[in-house]
Amino acid sequence: MGKSAEHLALGQFFAMTFIPLMGIFGSVHLFAMLDGRYVSLAVRGIIAGYAMLVATYGTVMHTFFT
Repeated sequence: MGKSAEHLALGQFFAMTFIPLMGIFGSVHLFAMLDGRYVSLAVRGIIAGYAMLVATYGTVMHTFFT
């Protein structure tokens, strides 16, 4: 029971931390595209993709361990 609550708290923390970060990365993507820096854009895309993955994991944990 304690383990499940721990996972839930962790999932909520990740969701609250990474969803706003995804928005920030989205804005940075736009500026990077306008600036023509496609290499940094790709790197930021990978980071944003990882953030989305972690946020999705948090949501899944929240759904199945409540």
